[in-house]
Amino acid sequence: MIDLLGFLGTFCTTWNTAFEAYPASSSSPGNGDDALRETRSETRQRMDQEHVWLDTASAGATIHREGSARSYYQPTAPTLRPDGLTALDTNDDGRIWVDSDTNLMYVWTGAAWSAGFTAANGVTNQYPVTPASEVRFKTFTSSTWNMDTTASIDVILDRAYIATEFMGAMVNIVSNAGDSYPLTEVGSATCDGSYYYTLASYTMTLQRVTSGTFDAAGFNAATAYVTIWYKV
Repeated sequence: MIDLLGFLGTFCTTWNTAFEAYPASSSSPGNGDDALRETRSETRQRMDQEHVWLDTASAGATIHREGSARSYYQPTAPTLRPDGLTALDTNDDGRIWVDSDTNLMYVWTGAAWSAGFTAANGVTNQYPVTPASEVRFKTFTSSTWNMDTTASIDVILDRAYIATEFMGAMVNIVSNAGDSYPLTEVGSATCDGSYYYTLASYTMTLQRVTSGTFDAAGFNAATAYVTIWYKV
């Protein structure tokens, strides 16, 4: 039977060096049976947290409860067992690591980390965990733009995000009141505002039309948000 207090994480005794040192060699022998029962109870309470505690049955005893097993979750590939000391080897095949930067999953084969959910690993009809290429986006924010008095502004894009394959962009202007307005890509002389970009200098130039929507006091402290799409 599950000890409800133990399962909720409230233990009757704090397990520390003092607990492990009890009973002392000078203690009364009559305390021995109490100490044995206490040790068993405290062990069970802690195991009950994430393991099934099956009376006398041996098959499946102390197996993990559903949802209790934890994968490695870190940005770099693990090289050690959970004890933090022993190097991973052939006896660790099947361990799982989730890259905390990308949330991609990898399986330890006994010699190396392999991308999970691939046909090579026996799983079909799944999108590869590490596709050959994927589309990502990044948003850049301009400095405060007084559109009422300044016709254009440049936003410098981070070349690290468009060094491979640039796919396009979208620009939104947020007014003083917090309302969002899109700009259109350059090409229309009648639009209220437009933008164009030069990848050679990683520059996005935003401009508004004189006497247009943005040439007003309500946009004298506006902010431009530039979102780009790129393939990696």
